[in-house]
Amino acid sequence: MKARELGALLLLGTIWGASYLFIKVAVQVFPPATLVGSRVFIAAMVSLAILRLRRIPLPSTQAAWTSFAIMGLFNAAVPYSLITWGEVRVDSGLTAILIATVPIFTVIFAHFFLHDERLTTTIGAGILLGFVGVAILIGPDALAGATQNLWGDLAIIVASMSYGGSVVYARYKMRGYPPLAASTGQMLMASLMMIPLALIIDRPWTISLPNAQTLMPALLSLLTLAVVGTSLAYLLYYWLIQNAGAVYASAVTYISPFASIVLGVVLLGEHVTVGDFVGFGLILVGLMLLNGYAGQIARRLVPTSAGK
Repeated sequence: MKARELGALLLLGTIWGASYLFIKVAVQVFPPATLVGSRVFIAAMVSLAILRLRRIPLPSTQAAWTSFAIMGLFNAAVPYSLITWGEVRVDSGLTAILIATVPIFTVIFAHFFLHDERLTTTIGAGILLGFVGVAILIGPDALAGATQNLWGDLAIIVASMSYGGSVVYARYKMRGYPPLAASTGQMLMASLMMIPLALIIDRPWTISLPNAQTLMPALLSLLTLAVVGTSLAYLLYYWLIQNAGAVYASAVTYISPFASIVLGVVLLGEHVTVGDFVGFGLILVGLMLLNGYAGQIARRLVPTSAGK
């Protein structure tokens, strides 16, 4: 890999790792549904502007927008909401580690729903190690009866499952669309889902805003999350795939948790335990065992998710 491609990979991993920090800061002020609705709407508008500048048309068929709606639900609205709700209760670093299990759920769903993708003994061992790592990460909350923390952990794991399922859906339904157009379509459909939900659940006009010292970091985190962590990050992701390949780009899965952990400790004062490192290590080993299989899927997929 060339130096600029390695630099792009490290930058992308840092951006997506930092996204969990921005969520943690923003959710202290904005309720989860309002935060997610604002995030996807801003990201959709930025992506739409980029589409116009690059003269890339949005598909106009009903089939395309049905697929965008399904991907907008399971690749944006559901996981973003669960992650944001979970981060009210869970540290940003732990969130990034749990989301690193996406490839594990992807291969499980692929085994059951894709006729040409089957588990092997090595892949099964990788999945088992990954789940042992997850058990070590959330076990202390379960044993200590920390109900709120445990529900946050489980919400983030379900978000990871949603991401994994969306990758498998994209295997058949999202081919042939320009990646930026597909990403924009998903964000637009996610906006149509989340904005009414936020109005009903949060009634954002009733939110009591804090003083400027607290409000400004939350606003800046929201804008950075939407513009940099969602729209612009995927431009970088697509560039990386075109220049280095999907397998290289998929290595961002290994980088973003490290970035999130470091940023959480340095900027938010979060604590990392020995159990966190052990659990993360087992998940990483599991992902390495899956890598050959995940790489085969990645080579056949045009990435269509709109951010992490």
